[in-house]
Amino acid sequence: MVKGNNNTNKHSTDNEENDDNRKKQKLDNNSNNNNSNNINSGSNKLTLSEVLSDDITKLSKQHWLKEVNTKTFDSNLVEKIYRDEMLKSDQRVQLLELSHYLENYLWPNFNKTTSTNKYHLMSILMMVNEKSKEGLNSFHTFHSKSNSSSNNNSNNNLNENSEEQSTFKNLFESLLQIDLSELTNVEKCNFIKFFINAFQNVEDILVRNECLKIVSYPIWLHLSAGRYQQEVQSLSEPLEKKLRLFKKKIEKLSNNNSNSIEIKYSNFLLDLMKQFIETLNSLETLKSSNYTQFKESLNYCERFLEFMIDLMTQITTRRFFFALFDDFHLILKTSQSEFLKSNDNKSKVLSGLLGLLKVYYNFDIDNFTGEELTKDQATGIHYQEIQELQKVVFKNFPEIKEIALRNVSFVESKSDLLNIISTLSQERLNELCYQLNLISPSKESNENKEFLIELLLMKYKRKQSVEQSINTIPVYPTESLLWNESAIPSSNYNNEKALPIPKLNLQFLSFNDYLMRNFILIRLESAYEIREDIQDSIKRLSPKFDTNTNRTTFSGWSRMSLPLSSPFKIINVQPSVIGEIKPKQVIGVINISTSSCKPHIREEWNSIKEHDILFLITIQLNSTNNNNNNNNNNNNNSNNSSNTNNFGEIVKHVRGCEVIEIIDNNNNSNSSNNNNNNNNNNNNNNNNNNNNNNNNNNNNNNNNNNNNNNNNNNNNNNNNNNNNNNNNNNNNNNNNNNNNNNNNNNSNNYNKNKINNNNNSKAFKVSLDTNQYQNDLESSSLKLYDTFNIVVRRNPKENNFKAVLDTITSLFNCKDYLPDWFSSVFLGYPSSNNSGSEENNEKKENEFILFNDTFLNLNHINQVYNDKTIEIADKLKENNGSDVNKINNFKIKFNNENNSILVDSYENNNSSNNNNNNNSSIIKKENLEEIKRNKIEFTSKQIEAISSGMKKDNLTLIVGPPGTGKTDIAVQIISNIYHSSPNERTLVITHSNQALNQLFEKIYRLDINERYLLRLGHGQKQLSSSTSTQKDFSKTGRIDFWLALRLQKLEQVDKLAKSLSVTDDVSYTCDTALHFFSYHVLSRFEKFQHDLSTLQESDEKKITFIQENYPFKKFFIENSILKNDNLFTSTTTTTTTTTNDQSLSNIEKNLIELWNYIKEIFKELEECKVFELLKSPNDRYNYLLLKQSKIVAMTCTHAALKRNELLRLGFKFDNLLMEESAQISDIESFIPLQLQLNSKEIGDSMGDSESGGDGGSGSNNNISSRGLKRVILIGDHNQLPPIVQNQSLAKYSHFDQSLFTRLIRLEIPHITLDRQGRSRPSISELFSWRYKGLQDLQLVRERLQFKLANPGLAYDYQLINVDESDGYGVGESEPTPYFYQNLGEAEYIVAMFQYLIAIGYPSEKITVLTTYNGQKHLLRDVFKAKCTPQDPKKTQYGLPLKITTIDKYQGQQNDIILLSLVRTKQYGHIRDVRRLIVAMSRARLGLYIFCKKQFFQNCYETSMVFSKLLKRPDKLIIIKSEQYPITGENARQTNSKLDENDCFEIQNSFHMKSLVESNEQ
Repeated sequence: MVKGNNNTNKHSTDNEENDDNRKKQKLDNNSNNNNSNNINSGSNKLTLSEVLSDDITKLSKQHWLKEVNTKTFDSNLVEKIYRDEMLKSDQRVQLLELSHYLENYLWPNFNKTTSTNKYHLMSILMMVNEKSKEGLNSFHTFHSKSNSSSNNNSNNNLNENSEEQSTFKNLFESLLQIDLSELTNVEKCNFIKFFINAFQNVEDILVRNECLKIVSYPIWLHLSAGRYQQEVQSLSEPLEKKLRLFKKKIEKLSNNNSNSIEIKYSNFLLDLMKQFIETLNSLETLKSSNYTQFKESLNYCERFLEFMIDLMTQITTRRFFFALFDDFHLILKTSQSEFLKSNDNKSKVLSGLLGLLKVYYNFDIDNFTGEELTKDQATGIHYQEIQELQKVVFKNFPEIKEIALRNVSFVESKSDLLNIISTLSQERLNELCYQLNLISPSKESNENKEFLIELLLMKYKRKQSVEQSINTIPVYPTESLLWNESAIPSSNYNNEKALPIPKLNLQFLSFNDYLMRNFILIRLESAYEIREDIQDSIKRLSPKFDTNTNRTTFSGWSRMSLPLSSPFKIINVQPSVIGEIKPKQVIGVINISTSSCKPHIREEWNSIKEHDILFLITIQLNSTNNNNNNNNNNNNNSNNSSNTNNFGEIVKHVRGCEVIEIIDNNNNSNSSNNNNNNNNNNNNNNNNNNNNNNNNNNNNNNNNNNNNNNNNNNNNNNNNNNNNNNNNNNNNNNNNNNNNNNNNNNSNNYNKNKINNNNNSKAFKVSLDTNQYQNDLESSSLKLYDTFNIVVRRNPKENNFKAVLDTITSLFNCKDYLPDWFSSVFLGYPSSNNSGSEENNEKKENEFILFNDTFLNLNHINQVYNDKTIEIADKLKENNGSDVNKINNFKIKFNNENNSILVDSYENNNSSNNNNNNNSSIIKKENLEEIKRNKIEFTSKQIEAISSGMKKDNLTLIVGPPGTGKTDIAVQIISNIYHSSPNERTLVITHSNQALNQLFEKIYRLDINERYLLRLGHGQKQLSSSTSTQKDFSKTGRIDFWLALRLQKLEQVDKLAKSLSVTDDVSYTCDTALHFFSYHVLSRFEKFQHDLSTLQESDEKKITFIQENYPFKKFFIENSILKNDNLFTSTTTTTTTTTNDQSLSNIEKNLIELWNYIKEIFKELEECKVFELLKSPNDRYNYLLLKQSKIVAMTCTHAALKRNELLRLGFKFDNLLMEESAQISDIESFIPLQLQLNSKEIGDSMGDSESGGDGGSGSNNNISSRGLKRVILIGDHNQLPPIVQNQSLAKYSHFDQSLFTRLIRLEIPHITLDRQGRSRPSISELFSWRYKGLQDLQLVRERLQFKLANPGLAYDYQLINVDESDGYGVGESEPTPYFYQNLGEAEYIVAMFQYLIAIGYPSEKITVLTTYNGQKHLLRDVFKAKCTPQDPKKTQYGLPLKITTIDKYQGQQNDIILLSLVRTKQYGHIRDVRRLIVAMSRARLGLYIFCKKQFFQNCYETSMVFSKLLKRPDKLIIIKSEQYPITGENARQTNSKLDENDCFEIQNSFHMKSLVESNEQ
C-alpha cells in the first residue's frame, strides 16, 4: 500500500514541482469552499452515514427527493420544516438544499393559495439564499415551474414563458406584502439577502422585470416637496408626464385606503430604510441586554448596507434611487447612530460598509446619462451649490450674512462653517435646510439641531475624488490589513456575512469606478496570499523569546525567509515633487547572510534581481505569546487560518519593498548583471564592433566610474535611468574617482565595506512604498523601520500584483480608455449604436470581405451559404469554369436585402509567395517559400465567427464549447486580417503559455511570413523547443533570424553580381546591395524590357531574343534555381501560330515570376538594413516590436508586467484577439486593451511632430490612423472561471468573473459554435446538453478511429463504483486540512492503467485526472511506486502522459481519460457544473470515472451526466480476447453487440490488481 506524500511543501523538498504544493493544497481548500456543501456545525462535519440517517433525508425520500411532488403537497409539513429545521441552523438548510427541496417541492407547489403562506415564502427565500451561498444559479429553478407542471410541449413555449413570469411576479408581489415588523432579525436578514441576490442576477429577465419596478420613478413620490420639484426638472417630458399621472393614481388609491401592489412597489425602499434605522438605533441597547439578538440585528444592518451599495453602484438602479437615498439622509442618520459613535470593535464591518457607501454616494457621475463628470464639471457643480447657499443666506438669513460674503474655501472649511451656523436656533436651521431643499417643511421635520448642522457640513465640504483616494493607498499590505479578518476573511468564508469590500457587478458607473473596485480587490487578493506565505515562513522559523536577552530568536529555518544580519537602514529620502506631500523615493538597505543555507537555497537568494519584491517583518515575542506560539507550531495539522489572531499578535510590523540594486559579497553592485536591458554583449554579433565607449548614458549627466580589479577600460555596463554617481571602490583598485553628486550623497557614498566581507553576505538596496512611509511619518511611527528582524521573499510569479496595481494607478489619469464603439458595452450598457452608425453598416454591407483561404473551394461556399442566393462573378466563372473544387482566394459581398451574396476571387499581394501554386512555378520548390493554405473545412457557424472577427469597429464574442475549433478560428481570423489589412498589427493574448504556444504553432502553419511574427514572454522557450515549428519566435530568436536572413540574402546578391560580371564588393552590406540593385540590376532589366518591347519581329524571334539576351540567365542557371533550363534553351520552331502565341505568353509569365524572385531578395534586404544599422540588441528589439512585427503574442500576465515599458516605447496595435478569455479575469482582460496610447494622447503626440503627407506605407503608417479596430474574445463561460485564491473575494465580490462571462451575461450578441470534433458522439452526450444545439462533426461519426471500440474495454465510457469496502475501508481521507485523497480510487486507476499498457495501449494516449491536488500527489506517488519500480525485475509500465487536476487540464485532450472524483462524504467542487463540463469533455475515445456511485447519483447539479452514466454497469467490463490496436475487417465497433462469453466483470480494485499480477507472471 502506498501513501501520499502529505507533507510536501516548497520548504522541505528540492523537487521544483513540489515547490508549490502548499499553495496547491490551499487551492484545494479554496476550490472546495467555492462549490462544496460544507455541512459544518462549528468544526464538526457530518459523515455520509449521518447524512443518510438524518430526519431531513428521510423526509426528502418520502416526499420529494426522486421527483417533483405536486400530488401530496402538505403546507403543514412546510411550516414544520421551517420552524423546526430551517430556523434551527444553517446546517439544516444545507441538507434541505442537497435534497432538492426548492426544485421538487417548494417551487412546483407555489401558487396563489400558498403565496399567502409566510412559511412557504420564507422557505423559498432561504433556499434561494443557500443556493447563492454555494455559488449555484439561484434563480434558474424559477424557469422550470411550467416545465414541471406541463407536458413539455414545444408548441407551448410562449405560454410557458408567460406562466413562469406570472408565477415569479406573484412571488415577488407576495414578498413585498410581508410586514417586516412581524419578522425576526434572522428572517429579516434572509429577506434582505434575497433581494441582494435578485439584484445580482438582473440579467435574468424574470428577475429584471420585477426588480427594476422597485427602483423606478414612482419612488420619487416620497421625496420632500422642494427636492421633488428640483428632480422633476431633469426629467424628459414623457417621463414627467408618466410620473404626474402615476402621482394622481396613487393619491386616488390612497384616498380609497387601497392596498394596491403599485403602492407596495413604490413604498418598498423607503419602508426598508426606515426599518433599518429603527434596527440600527436598537443595537447599542441590545449589545448589553440580549447579545444573541444583537448579533442577528447587526448582521441584518450589515446586509442592508450591502444592499444599498449594490443599488448605488449600477446606473440602472441608481438613476431614481439616488434622489430618495439622498433625501432620506441615510448616510448621516447611520453615522450618527449610538452604536457607530461608540467605535466598538464589532462595528468594523458596519463602518467599512458605510465608508464604501459614502464613496459611491460622492461619486462624480450624472445619474441619468451615466457619464462621468470631469474634475472641472464636479468642481463647477460644487461651486454652484455653494453659490445657492450664499444666495439664500444673503436674502433670508442676515444673522449669518458672513457666509454670503466670504469665499468658497471659507464655506468648505468645516470649522469656519460650523462656527457660524451653530449660532442659529433649531427653528432657523430647519428653515435654512428647507429653503435649500435638504429637508421637508419645518412642521414635517423632526430632526434635532446636531443633525441639521452635520447635514449642512456634509453637503458643502469638498469631496475627495476616487483618483485622489487611490493615489494615497499604499501598494504593499501592512500588518493592520493582513490580520484584519473583516477585510480579509479566512479561507473558510462561506458568504455568511457582508464584507466591507466592493463587488464586480455586471455594470460599472464609470471607468474610474471599474478601476477602483479592481484595485481594492487585487490588493486584498495579494494581501491574502502574502499573509499565507508570511505565516508559513514564521512557523518554520520557529521564533522563540529568549528570557536571558529579552529578544526574539529563531530556532528553525525557512526556505523563503532569513533573519537580517544587521539592522535595516533608510539611507535616502528624496524630497516630494511639486503638488504632492509624500516623498519622491525612499531607499533603504537590507543585509542578510546565507551562511546557514544549503547550496541550492543560497542560489535562490542569490538569484534575486531588480524589481523583485521583498517583505520586511518585525516579530516580537514575550513570555505570554511565546507559549501560544509554541502550541501553534506544534499543531501541524491545524488549519493555518485558525491561528490568524495569534500571528497578528507576534507580527508587529510588515512593510513591502522593491529591489533596485544588488550588492554581492565583494561589495560590488550587481545591478547591471540583473538588468534586462544589459548591454554588456550588445555588439557581439556586429561585424564592426567597437570595443570602447559603451559607457555613455543619455540620461546621465555624470560619469560612472567602475574600477575593477584588472582596471579594464572597456566598460559595458549601462545604467539606463540613473542620474547619480556610482562609485564602486574595490580593495585592489588603483584609481580613485572623486565624483560629486549633488542629489544623492547618502545613497551613493554608502560604505559597502560595512557589509560582512565573507562569501555568504549579501545586501539589497530597496525602494519602500512612499505612501506608507508618509503615513508612518504622520503617525510618528518611523522608529518601526529600526525593528525589522526578518526578510521574506516570494516566488516572483506571485509578485505580479505590484505591476498590476501600478498599472491601474496610472490608468486613473487616462481619459479615453476604449473607442466609442466599445466603451459603453465594456461598462455594461450596451446599445443599438455600439456597432457603428447606419451609414457605416451600409458601407460595410457594400464592401467585399476578403476571406483569403478560409474557403477551400466554391463547393465549400455552397455548403456554408446554402440558405442564400449565391452569385458568381464573371471573372471567377471564366477562371474556374465548371470546376467547383478549384482553389482560390475568395471575397464575398453580402446583400441582406435580397438575402444574396456575390462571390469573387482575388490575388493575395501579402502572401509569403505570390505564386498560388508551387507546382506551376518554373522555380524549384526548395527555392520558394512553402505555400501554406488552410485545410480545414469550416462549418457555417465557424465562418460566421470568422466573418464577424474581420469586421472593423466591432466586438466579436465567440463561445466555443469543447472541441469546436476555437483555436483554429482564432488563427484563421488572424491570418485573414494579416492578408486583408497588411498595415495593421494584431495583438494576441491568452491566459496560459501553453495555449499561446498552441495558437502560435497553428499561426506558423498558415500563409503568414514568419518574419512578421513575435512571441513575448518566458513561455517562448517551450515554443522554440516544439517539434512542430523548430523556430525561435522570441525577441532574441527573431533578431538572430533577421541577421541570418541578411547573410543568406547577401550571399544571393554576391552570386547575382558575379553572374553579371560586377567586380565590386556589392554584398558587403545591405546598403551596398541596394545600390547594386538600383544601378546594375534594375537598369539591366529595364533595358531588356525596352529592347523586347521595341522588337518588331515574330514571336519566334522574340523568344530567341529572350533566350539570348535575358540579363539574369546565368544567375538562374548556374545556381540551379529553375526546375529546368528549357526557358533559356533553343527549341525546335513550332508550326502553328497559336502554339507560338501560347509559348510566348507562358515565357512572359515566367519572366515576371523570375523578376519577382529577384525583387523579393532586395525587398527582404531592405527590411534587413535596419538590423544592420542598429547595433544594440535593445534597439533591434524595439524596432522589431514597434515597426516590423505584425502579429505580436503574449500572455495577459506579461501584458500587465510590461505595460509601462510598451507605452514608453510607443507600442501600437489595431486588433486584439484574446483566447481563453473566459479564464482571464476582468481586469487582466482590460489591461491588454491599454497597451497603447489612447486617441487623445496620440493626437497630442502628433501635434508635436512634423506635419506632412500620409507618412508612407507599410510599417511607417501615420500614427494618427492607429486605433483599436477589432476586439475578438474567444472562450467558454460554461467551463472554469479565473482562479482566485481568496474565496471571500470570489464568492462575495465575484472577483472570479471574467470580462467574457460578464459580456455574455449582459446578453451582448455572440456566436456559439455548434459542431464538436473531439469526442465520440456517445461521449459528447455527456457535455453537449449544456450547449444549445451542439452537434457532432461528420468526421467523428465517419472516421474509423471513432467507430471502433476501445480494445479490451466493453464500453467507451463508464462510471466505475468504488466504495469504502473497495477503498481499504477509508474512502475519502484528509491527511491535512482540505488535502483530499482517496487511496481506493488511486489504486484502482493505477491497476487499470497497468492493464491498458499490458494489452498494448501507448502510455501517451492515457491521461489521469482528478478533482483535488491531494489526490493528484497521491496518484503520482502510487504510479511511481507501481509503474516505475526501482527493482529492475518488476514490470516497467511507464507513466501516463499527464497526472493532473481537471482545472489544469482545461483546453487539453487525450484518447483515454481516467478520472478520480475522490469525495465520499461531501460532493465537493465537481458540483460546479463548469468543472463537470471540463471533466466530461477531455476524452476523445474513452472516459472512465472512478467514484462512489451511491453518493454522486443524488447530486442535483450533476444529474444530467450521472443519469447517462448510470445506464451502464457500474463495474468495469473488459474484453478478454482483445489487444490494442484492433485490426481487421471484423474489428468490434462501438455499436456492436457484446459477446457475453468474451466479457469479464472486474469486481473492485483488488480484483483488477490480481488480474494484472497474474498477467505479469
